[in-house]
Amino acid sequence: MLTAILDVLLINREKILSKLDLLLKRQKDLLEDIGWKSFSSGSVHICPIAAIDGSMNFKQYKGFMIYAVDSEAVIVEDDKMSVFKQLGDVDVLVPFWLPEERIKLYMSILEIKNAMHVLSSKNNALILLDGTLSGLIIRPIKYIYSETEVTRVIRKRYLDILIDEIENHNDGIISKNYTQEIFDEFKEKYGVSEAQASCFYLEYLEYLVSLRYLFSRYSERIIGIAKNSEDRSIFKHTLSDIAYLDMSIKNPGYLVSRENVIVRNIKRSLPVFWDFFRDLEFTVIYARFSEGGPMLKIEIPYALRSISIDDILKTLQHICIDGYPYPLTKAHRDVKITNKDMETITKMLGIYWAKTGREML
Repeated sequence: MLTAILDVLLINREKILSKLDLLLKRQKDLLEDIGWKSFSSGSVHICPIAAIDGSMNFKQYKGFMIYAVDSEAVIVEDDKMSVFKQLGDVDVLVPFWLPEERIKLYMSILEIKNAMHVLSSKNNALILLDGTLSGLIIRPIKYIYSETEVTRVIRKRYLDILIDEIENHNDGIISKNYTQEIFDEFKEKYGVSEAQASCFYLEYLEYLVSLRYLFSRYSERIIGIAKNSEDRSIFKHTLSDIAYLDMSIKNPGYLVSRENVIVRNIKRSLPVFWDFFRDLEFTVIYARFSEGGPMLKIEIPYALRSISIDDILKTLQHICIDGYPYPLTKAHRDVKITNKDMETITKMLGIYWAKTGREML
């Protein structure tokens, strides 16, 4: 750290603390009579609950990248927890363009396919996904879709293939099998930039096909749980809603937002299946499952009405340790791909000759 940072801190210390005091004062004013409810007593709705999480990592060299992605489903059934299914992929990213965004998309595809496996095998199971459900549809944020001749060609040539493979529960990342041929063909006809964008577009199509399959068949059995959120729709102020609640309410309970999240209000369009996605609606709940535990943002599909919100939350509370659903904790720990893991992968591939460009640092 440079001494310049400490110099600025000393000069602005009181100003910074005053801003924090003002935020906390406004927070107390906003939190009056918000409708925080305690969990009701009574029996817990017991059903199998599976948690899905994934991880990603990569090793970047000059001119190419080796990536690894994975996903795990952990299920609790009859008060016993076990690993239900694991999926993984290791490969060279082709083409070498927007690497982090595309690898994250690969990880999300494996998470969705893992959820599909659980839900098709366990007819009465609920699925917990790490993050909000609306966030699944917003992604990838950096991708700006526009209709061109190239996108029309990609859809015509590959969309039906993707649909067939996903409906047959193909575990792999299907789109990457075609990226090399797309890049080689399209760079000559449309240029390198269009060829790169075409590969990402195909991967995005696979993601949306998978997501539509999940929501169209199993929307009443999916729950999204986020540890953080930038949503300010309740308090409409500087801090996010989850931050306000986390700092002010310590006792277990929950708050149901008065406004549902409707996809057409947060996303303007999608390249495929917009008529399906645009009307999806999610109920937003903020909950704390134990004294001093984390404040969580929970999204459930509006269609999930066979079980009451209170029963859903009590069911989740039943599998929590320290206020967080333990199956999600276990899945998160299991899937983590460390830098040491990537070193192991590249050594197994025998990539000793490649340079990263950081050897001198």
